[in-house]
Amino acid sequence: MLCFGFRIISPRCRSTAIKNYTHGYPETVSILRWAISKEYMKTTRKEMILLLANKEMDAKEISSAVGVGEKEVYVHLSHIARSVKHQRKKLIIKPAECLGCGFVFEKRMRFTSPGRCPICKSEHIRNPMYRIG
Repeated sequence: MLCFGFRIISPRCRSTAIKNYTHGYPETVSILRWAISKEYMKTTRKEMILLLANKEMDAKEISSAVGVGEKEVYVHLSHIARSVKHQRKKLIIKPAECLGCGFVFEKRMRFTSPGRCPICKSEHIRNPMYRIG
């Protein structure tokens, strides 16, 4: 979706919208096409990779920065873990930790946060943090 002022335009009719918006001036059309192509090139996963390469974040921070749901972030993280291997990088996971007793979930293989601590049964758990290094 692309927004011109207050009008939102779907990708299907963007070439017509560009011609109407720019009144047919060729230099303006080419600049807008370049801007649109740059906007559409950034996928959710590429955006997440850029964020995680710069700083350590948890799933809630990633979802608010990228604009997707938290559950969708976990699905993308599993794909990102596989795709950064080709760049000779690694998705580093700082494991979740119980805030009640300090238990660290080091052996947990899932990307999601655990529901409760197996030792003290507390539900106050710090979410796992992710970064690319």
